Amino acid sequence: MPLKDDDQNDHGTLLAAGNVNLKITDSVNNSGTIAGRNLLTLDAATINIEWVAALYVANVGGTLTATAGRDINARAAQIANSGAGGSTTLAAGNNVNLETVTEKSTQSLVWDANNYRKEAMSNEVKTTETPPLEILVAPLLLMIQFRKNGDNLMKLDWQAQPIPGKSIFNIELGTSFSDVVRYLKEQEVSDGIIQIANSNPMRWQIALDEEVVRFRRIADGHYDWQCDLALLFFENGRLESVTTYFNESDSYCGLIRGEVGLGDEIRKLQEFFLLKYDNVNEVFLALSDGDVNGLELHGASCELSVDPTQKIAAIRVFLVG
Repeated sequence: MPLKDDDQNDHGTLLAAGNVNLKITDSVNNSGTIAGRNLLTLDAATINIEWVAALYVANVGGTLTATAGRDINARAAQIANSGAGGSTTLAAGNNVNLETVTEKSTQSLVWDANNYRKEAMSNEVKTTETPPLEILVAPLLLMIQFRKNGDNLMKLDWQAQPIPGKSIFNIELGTSFSDVVRYLKEQEVSDGIIQIANSNPMRWQIALDEEVVRFRRIADGHYDWQCDLALLFFENGRLESVTTYFNESDSYCGLIRGEVGLGDEIRKLQEFFLLKYDNVNEVFLALSDGDVNGLELHGASCELSVDPTQKIAAIRVFLVG
C-alpha cells in the first residue's frame, strides 16, 4: 500500500520493512522509528528527525540514505547502521544540522516554612550516529558519510588503476592536505615509514612549505632523486597533482586502462588516447575528445617519431581546469 505525504508525521510510531524507500514531495517530520533491515532511502524537501526518533538499518551490507532538497535537522535522534559493511549517507542541498536537546526537571519537597528541599537537573541529549561520521563536501550537496568499524574512507592501493584528472593509487585529487597527512600517519609501520596495500615499505616526507609530500625508497640511491617513488603536489591546501616514477621493484604498479604502466612503451597508450607531445616541458599529454584529460607521461624527452619504443618513466595525473 503506497504511503501518502501526510502519513509521515510519525509522532512515535514504527514504520519497518525489509526495504523502505520513501519519496515525499514536502517535509518529513519524524518522531518515531523508520527501519529497513536491508535498505532505507528517504527523499524529501526537508527532513526533521525529532527527539527519540530513529532511522535504522540492521543487516550486513545495508544502505541508509536520507536526501533533502533543503535541510536535514536531527534533534537528539538516533541514526544507526549496525550491519557490517553497510553505508550511510545524509545529503542536503543547504544544511545538515545534528542538534542536542536539553532535558530539565525540578523536584520540590516542603515540610514547613523552614524545612524544604528543592532540586533542579538538566541533561544534554545528543543526536547519535552509528558508526562515527565523516564529512565530505560535494559541489551541490553537503554529504555526511559514515565510517564502518573505524575504517578510513581513503583506501590507498599501490596497484589501483590511475584515472586521468581524478585519482592515482586510489588517492583522489582535490583531497585536503590535512586529510592526506592524517591518513598516511595511520599507515605508518614505524616512524616515517609507511606501507599501503600492495606496496613495499617506503619512506614519506613532508616539505617544509607543506606543498609537497614525497614517497621514497627505503634504500638510498646514488642520487637523491633516484629514491623518489611519488610526489604529491598541493596548492591552497588541496591535492593538485601526483607524479609517480619508474623505480625498479618499488615502482607504483597501477595500469592505465588496466593495460599500460610504468616501464611500458608509451605508444601502447595510442590505443586509448590521442597523445600530444609538449615540446616545452618534453612530456606527452593524453587527450580525450580533443581536450587534455589530466594524464601526463614522461618518456625519453623526444617525440615518438624520434624514439617510437621509448618507455614510460613517469606518470602524472592532475586536475584539469
